[in-house]
Amino acid sequence: MIGTFNGSGLPVALPGCYKRGIVSNGGGSLPMRTIALSVACVLLGSLAFAQPPKPAQPVNLTPTLDPKNNRLDHHLLQWEQRMSGVESILCQLQREDKDKTSGFTKTFEGEARYLKPNFAALRMIQKDNPKNYELYVSTGQYLYEYRPAQKTLRIHEIPAPEKGGNLQQNNFLSFVFGMGASDAKRRYDLTLTKDLDDKNPHYIYIEVRPKFESDKREFTRAQLVLFSTTMLPRRLWFEHPNGDQVTWDIKQIDTSTKLKPVDFTPPDPPEGWQRVRVPKMDSPVQPASGSGTPRLIRPASDK
Repeated sequence: MIGTFNGSGLPVALPGCYKRGIVSNGGGSLPMRTIALSVACVLLGSLAFAQPPKPAQPVNLTPTLDPKNNRLDHHLLQWEQRMSGVESILCQLQREDKDKTSGFTKTFEGEARYLKPNFAALRMIQKDNPKNYELYVSTGQYLYEYRPAQKTLRIHEIPAPEKGGNLQQNNFLSFVFGMGASDAKRRYDLTLTKDLDDKNPHYIYIEVRPKFESDKREFTRAQLVLFSTTMLPRRLWFEHPNGDQVTWDIKQIDTSTKLKPVDFTPPDPPEGWQRVRVPKMDSPVQPASGSGTPRLIRPASDK
C-alpha cells in the first residue's frame, strides 16, 4: 500500500518522527517535492507547468518519422507506444548535482510519483545532510512548494494547458515519460549515440539538445538512457548553461502500482511556517537556487 503525505505516514523512511504527514526533526521538518519529472522521474523530472515554446515560423511542425530505416525513429515510436499505456509512475531516485566552479558534488535520494493527467510529486533529501531537502506536490490545480530554509510553503496556481493539451506534455521531464515521438523531434535535436548490439543488449542512449531559446536557457545538452526491454528511463543527465551537471539515476521504476489522487495530498507545513499564495503566472522559470530539477513555476522572491 502506498503511503500518503497526509495521515498514516510517508512512503520513504526518513529520520525523525511522523506527524501529520511531515517528518519532524527537531525544530525543522522534512517533507517532499514534485515535478512535473526532469526528471527526470524524475525524473524524474523531471517534474514545468508552462506552455511549450512556439517556433517563430511554422516549419518542421510535424517531423517525418521513418522507423524502418531510422533506428532513432524506431526507438522513439516504441517508447511513445510504451509510455502511452502508463497511467502512474512510482520511482526511487538518486540525484548528483556537480558544481563546475568548485567541483563539489551533492547527492540526493528520494522518490517521485506521477499520475495522469496532472498529479505529480517529488521529494529529494541530501544524503549527508538530511535537513537539506526538496519537496513539491502538484494536485493539477496547485503546486505546493516547501522551502525549509525560509520556513515557507508557497502555493502556486498552475496555468491551465492550451486546448487539447495536457500539463504533462509541457515540460522537459514529460519528454522522459512520454512526449510523442514527433513532438520530441520537433522540440529537441535528438541523436542516437549508442544502439543495441551484442556488447550492449540492455540500454539505448539518446543525446538531447534544445532547439528553442527558452529550453536553451535551461540546459545545453542532455543524455537519456532507456531500458531496451521496457523503454522506461534508466538515467537522465543534463548540463546547465553555466556548466553545472545533474545526473538522475532511477534506481527503481514501478508502473504497476495504481496510484490514486489521495497519494498526492500535500502535507500541512510544520508549526511556525508561513503560507504564501503565488498568483498564476503564464511563463515558467527557475526553481529555487541549487535545485537540480528542470524549471517549474517562477517563485517570487522571499521577503
